[in-house]
Amino acid sequence: MQPMEQESLFATSPRADQLRPKSLDKLVLEPKLKNQIEKIWSRLEGGYTPNLILYGPPGSGKTSFAYLYGQRVKGDFETLNAVETGVKDIRRVSDLAKSRMAHTQTRTIVFVDEVHRLNRSQQDVLLPLIEKGVFAFVGATTENPSFYLNSALLSRCLTLHFESHSLDSLKKIAHVFFESLSAGSGELRDGTGVDFLTNESLDHLLVWCDGDARRLISELEYLSEIHKWSEFQDNRVALDLAGLKEDLSTSTLRMDRSGDQHYSLASALIKSLRGSDIDASLYYCARMLEGGEDPRFIVRRLVIFASEDIGNADPRALMLATSSHEAVAILGMPEARIPLGQLVVYLASAPKSNSSYLAINNAINCVKETGSIEPPKHILNAPTKWMKQQGLGEGYQYPHNFPKGWVDKAYLPKAIEDKIFYKSKGAGFEKQMDEYTKWRTSIKDGDSR
Repeated sequence: MQPMEQESLFATSPRADQLRPKSLDKLVLEPKLKNQIEKIWSRLEGGYTPNLILYGPPGSGKTSFAYLYGQRVKGDFETLNAVETGVKDIRRVSDLAKSRMAHTQTRTIVFVDEVHRLNRSQQDVLLPLIEKGVFAFVGATTENPSFYLNSALLSRCLTLHFESHSLDSLKKIAHVFFESLSAGSGELRDGTGVDFLTNESLDHLLVWCDGDARRLISELEYLSEIHKWSEFQDNRVALDLAGLKEDLSTSTLRMDRSGDQHYSLASALIKSLRGSDIDASLYYCARMLEGGEDPRFIVRRLVIFASEDIGNADPRALMLATSSHEAVAILGMPEARIPLGQLVVYLASAPKSNSSYLAINNAINCVKETGSIEPPKHILNAPTKWMKQQGLGEGYQYPHNFPKGWVDKAYLPKAIEDKIFYKSKGAGFEKQMDEYTKWRTSIKDGDSR
């Protein structure tokens, strides 16, 4: 079944489905991707049918492109949703593809939506079918395919990266929507007359849709229904910004607690903090909160940051972070945003040093490389007579009995006594620690200064 024939069976399908472009030149994409696709397009008529992974956020054109690809290849189009698909479904489609090729010399294109949800065994079944060319495979995913698909499957597919629509692209799509409602009278406001949306309300709607064309069309469909498009044509009263805000459904920014956005925004927050950019740090924290991220996850990341990236440059950072962790747990949302905001500002402003973080990693690496080396005997515990006879604890000198509470003795095992794990960066409070260390080590045994 051809993809467009398949869609036409559903007369009451959402307008986002009805408005799918019928040709590649009508598909709104960002220039770089459009360029890449056009190069592939020119080779399809010659029998070239690459297996494709379409990766990008919701509403970026992946499914529309898949349907156009099926049309261009001139084969039968089979759609599977990975959420509902089992090994039996994959084998059923494989048998159909083999039968069509044997009897009618017709190729089959298998489109798997949400392909990242296929488990390993399903991917293993799919792999030899793709290798043998039983069908042309197209998988769509909103998640980074390198995280979810095995390398063997990825190596046999060309990955196309779809990006969120720009505001200009969304505006073009809005034009298409209004033209579909009323040919000739559905053009958007161009400054010469009153339209369904004012310029201000249209701009707000485009930003609110967050690059998602499907969301834009769904919201326009909803707005046109509740405000009676036919009545608007008669009265020509535009929907202003205040009216639009009342009618818009609750905003849901792109965020998935286990997906790309979860890790991408967490990374953006930490790197902005590390770069001491207060405003960027607040922005990414706000993005995560508005996207529905668990504030407990955010504050845990900030506790780690306070120790890893600030450390002893400002020891108060860790104290504030752990206090904020407790406050977030007590308050919950929406009040948890307040201690989170305070903590983010403090961490971004604080001096930075990862000296302690590097030091413990250096020590751990040394332990892994050298194994269980015996410590010097003078610092070992000797609770029994026999252990004392073995020399354990012998020669230990109690630092508090010496001037300034320090004595020049070796504490590392003999085999690694020259190792240095900690190297101060001299940031913030580390300067005072360095000065104390320098003063302390300048004291010789017996010096009473």
